[in-house]
Amino acid sequence: MSGARTFLVVAMAASWLAACSGEKGGAARPGSEGGASAAGASSGAGSSSAAPAAKNAAGDLWDKAEVVRRLEEAGLVVTDSGKKVTQPALHVEGEQLVVSGGQLDLFLYPDDAAREKDGAGLDTTRKGLPSIYDPKYIISGNLIAILHTPKDRLAERVKLVLMSRHGG
Repeated sequence: MSGARTFLVVAMAASWLAACSGEKGGAARPGSEGGASAAGASSGAGSSSAAPAAKNAAGDLWDKAEVVRRLEEAGLVVTDSGKKVTQPALHVEGEQLVVSGGQLDLFLYPDDAAREKDGAGLDTTRKGLPSIYDPKYIISGNLIAILHTPKDRLAERVKLVLMSRHGG
């Protein structure tokens, strides 16, 4: 019985590793399916050059459609409020999504360098005592997302989804 149990554990681990590494199919890689058409759906980036679309097809850039897709795949309920949002320290107009009851403001940039330059003035430090109502800042690749929710579990799930694609 011990040998069968060991085989089962090894088989499950191998299956998990294959699924995580994307060996079962290239379409499972974020941004690889429909990347070129999703690039056209982004209205926050403000760029329509071929280079960002090519990068997006490779899974390097966020766009609104990809954010929505990834959040929905994680089991979150996402609706587009249709509202445009601004942040005093940022020079691009953002879009507002409602994610499982929380407000997610998306600010998309043509590339990481533009996001770094514009986001340099963003003050993400907490003032005073911590509060569940403090905005949660998620910075990933060409994306700055600001989540407004008192729910820690929702904040953690959104952060994990958006940070899993890019290291920082």
